[in-house]
Amino acid sequence: NDYLLRLRVEKTQEQLRQTNRSVTEIGLANGFSSGQYFSTVFARYTGVSPTEFRKGAKPRTPSRLQPIAG
Repeated sequence: NDYLLRLRVEKTQEQLRQTNRSVTEIGLANGFSSGQYFSTVFARYTGVSPTEFRKGAKPRTPSRLQPIAG
């Protein structure tokens, strides 16, 4: 599960950089059940929100990565 979530987050990073689609649209298109869940998972894996990432914030390794239930 963790591996698949990481892959999905990596794919969404690409889309956030290359498209103007909304954050929610990108999350839903990549299998997340809601925009909120996508934002939560993205932030846990990258240390920044999808919106911050899109604005140019560099991903950072959060001090504590925790598995996401869902």
